[in-house]
Amino acid sequence: MQPESADLIDVRLTSIRYAARDTNLFEFSRIDGVPAPDALVGMGGAITNMTAVMHGLTTYDPDVVQGSVLTRAEVDRQIELYRSRDVEGRRQVAGLQPKRADVILAGACVVRTVLGKLGKEALTVSDRGLRHGLLVDRFGTA
Repeated sequence: MQPESADLIDVRLTSIRYAARDTNLFEFSRIDGVPAPDALVGMGGAITNMTAVMHGLTTYDPDVVQGSVLTRAEVDRQIELYRSRDVEGRRQVAGLQPKRADVILAGACVVRTVLGKLGKEALTVSDRGLRHGLLVDRFGTA
């Protein structure tokens, strides 16, 4: 049985810590002119932390995060929230892992830029990684 093909856009939010210092680490031009995908799924630390903040999770719950929809309006709200606080103030935000306080503003700006460049108003959040999805696709769910 042949799996159906799907166009995937791999936008990694790695090296966010250095994004403000070295804009060459993330080439936004790589997605210029890419047709808007039917759906956008985001995963990784910045996105899952932003989703936990959206839900006000004082204890992280992957079942709440998985499948949540993170809208552009919510991303904008969080950018303002993080912009208006110093790192110590960000550590107090419910849902944000304290170790992410120094990088979350850059991560939120990357998410906002990707949404804008792809012409999307929202993305669906995955708490699982790509390998999890491939396993489910191949073997199904239990």
